[in-house]
Amino acid sequence: MDKYKTDFKLQVVNSFLGDEGGAKLLARRWKVPEEKIRTWVSHYRLHGIDGLRPKRSAYSSEFKQQVLSHQDRERLSSRRVAAIYDIRNPNQVVVWR
Repeated sequence: MDKYKTDFKLQVVNSFLGDEGGAKLLARRWKVPEEKIRTWVSHYRLHGIDGLRPKRSAYSSEFKQQVLSHQDRERLSSRRVAAIYDIRNPNQVVVWR
């Protein structure tokens, strides 16, 4: 089960996008890790509300290789490539290395 409800994530993202403060300030206000806020915002910008909903997936080895190749080719951070491919946990990309 997801620790944070979709409505809560959307509220935090809207606070960020509405210039109510940066990730650090909002992390303190909402009692959420700063990295979570950055991840939610990235996913929301690329995938809308669906990027904030829980997603359970098993990834094929071909998909993993595609993600890692794209990351290397474009020199992307794990958080950025995870957002592009709608992988909810950026640390998953690190584990695949």
